[in-house]
Parts: sequence; structure tokens; C-alpha cells
Amino acid sequence: TAADPFSTPSLLVLKDQREYCKKLDRSFAARLQCDEGMHSEPMMLRNLFVAWIQAGAPRGRSMSSFARDYSVIPKKFDALACEAVDVCTRLCKLLRPRTPGHD
Repeated sequence: TAADPFSTPSLLVLKDQREYCKKLDRSFAARLQCDEGMHSEPMMLRNLFVAWIQAGAPRGRSMSSFARDYSVIPKKFDALACEAVDVCTRLCKLLRPRTPGHD
């Protein structure tokens, strides 16, 4: 599985306690927003992926705004997106043509 795409602030990197708390709060708020009260990491990641699609599936430099809004690390999120696309591609191959979900 892909690494957790959300940012995880660390006091080993951030020396300023206020900045650390601010980034930790932002990361937690993004996780909470994506979780929608379901207390489920898979559903949280699914909701994050849906938000990314609704944002136009930004890649590269255009990903920075989405990454900032959802407090994700672009490279880690890209790995998650690649895994999701791979699973969907493999699943579609298992479905019979002209059945719901195949197209």
C-alpha cells in the first residue's frame, strides 16, 4: 500500500514549537475533514481521492494548491493515486463487458 499521503509534522524537522503545532493542527483538520466522522482510514483516503478528482485531478505544479488545502505531500499522494488507478484498471478487467461498472 502507498504511504500515508497526509503531512506528518515532526519536531525533529521543525524547531519552532508554534509552527509545529500549527502544521500539526492543519494536518489533523484535513484528516478530520476527509474522514467525515466515519472513523475509517480507508474511507478517509477514498474521500481524499474523490476531492482530488473533483479538483480536476491536478498533477505536477498545479498540485500545490490541492496539497496545501488538504495538507498532503504531493509525492505520497501521487503514489496513492497510482495505486488507486492500478486497482481500478485490474478490477475493470475482471468485469464482463456491458455490465454496470465496466465502462
